[in-house]
Amino acid sequence: MRGQLTYQKSRWFDPGRQSLFETLEWIETAKNDLAIGGIVLNMSGFNSSTELAWELTEKLKDLRRTGKKVYMYVDRPGMTQMYIMSQADYVWMDPVGDINIFGWVMGRTYYKGMFEKLGLGVEEWRYFEYKSAFESLARTNMSEKDREQRQALLDEFNAAWLKGISEGLGVNSDSVMLAVDSLGMVSAHEAYLFGLVDSLGRWDDAPELIEVWNGQRPEIIERQEMVESEFVDPRWGEYPKIALVYALGECALDTGIRGRYTSKLLRRLAKNKNIEAVVLRVDSPGGDGLASDWVAEQMRVVSDEKPMIVSQGRLAASGGYWISSPADRIFTSPFTITGSIGVIAGWIWNDGLTDKTGLTFDKVMVGKHADLGSGVILPLIGAEIPDRP
Repeated sequence: MRGQLTYQKSRWFDPGRQSLFETLEWIETAKNDLAIGGIVLNMSGFNSSTELAWELTEKLKDLRRTGKKVYMYVDRPGMTQMYIMSQADYVWMDPVGDINIFGWVMGRTYYKGMFEKLGLGVEEWRYFEYKSAFESLARTNMSEKDREQRQALLDEFNAAWLKGISEGLGVNSDSVMLAVDSLGMVSAHEAYLFGLVDSLGRWDDAPELIEVWNGQRPEIIERQEMVESEFVDPRWGEYPKIALVYALGECALDTGIRGRYTSKLLRRLAKNKNIEAVVLRVDSPGGDGLASDWVAEQMRVVSDEKPMIVSQGRLAASGGYWISSPADRIFTSPFTITGSIGVIAGWIWNDGLTDKTGLTFDKVMVGKHADLGSGVILPLIGAEIPDRP
């Protein structure tokens, strides 16, 4: 499992990433293959957002409901990996490894103080107090409303994390929080004594350890050796097809969710009689309202013809929530940040930068507002600083 769990990866020569959909697919294949008794995961070097890890965990639970086992090797798990390993039947840990359970933190860097030193003025405009994205530029610290909402998020995330850990390991949640607050870092031997892992060993010990636990030495195959069998009865035709469309990153016309392309794709899918339903995977912090509305409009076109489903990832905020709202059904997770209703904008301008740098700007113009946005261009960086508010 080494690498970053993500949505998409290159077909070839991309060892640094694991595709979520492909991972869920091969677990499903293992679940349905009667010759497979379980799966064993090497979690060394694995990274994931908590939300994607939750989806992986739910798929492992689904596998275990069939009676098949999940075996897992870890060496330096953190909060996210610990959540995943709590859902395994048997976990062994490298004897020189450690568990890092420091807790949860959310923070941001504030630039206003630096802007003042550079001679840059900042002005923020927004609807609604909790719409805080521009605060990084307009403030020197966290506003009370932003602090309130971020603390609420972390409290919810921790509650969901504790629930999964305590249910999976059979350990009282208060004991887990005691380990978080008093230790932070747990050695492999401490983890074994506390019952967080079942045994100590290296990855190469997998066959022997599984034989001890299961009473039978396993024949271990690689996941690419599994073959997914689909039997289609020609009398009834092919299985129904569901289109999976990704809307990832900022809400923009040609980057991120690619509002221009995605809206056209949704229109084609609405007309395609071979597609029974459309699932839009939304993982976006928001952005351009124009791009968001283009996608939302075509989602309504799809909904008139067939089920239009939204599955939310780590983020479905602002424009990400906008493109979720036209769906017939919305599915989310305990670790999804969703909402962030409101609108923000702002302006940065030359408020003494000329005096500090010696850079000057002059102009001729036709039209009262023609110079809006015009100003000195910073050397090397190429950024243009508006000359006035």
